[in-house]
Amino acid sequence: MTGRLAPGKVVRGPGEFPLIIGTGQGVYAPLVLQLAGKKPLDVAEFLNGNADILGAILRTP
Repeated sequence: MTGRLAPGKVVRGPGEFPLIIGTGQGVYAPLVLQLAGKKPLDVAEFLNGNADILGAILRTP
């Protein structure tokens, strides 16, 4: 997968990659996400309850 997004920018991805995140060297397309203290969810299921993450910019603490 190739592309250019600002590092940390979260957007809806194409087809098999429902969510992509910009990095300093391209993009990252996770298959599973897990919030602290919660069970792991596949990305499509995660987005059903957390669609507000789309458009966000993730930052490191």
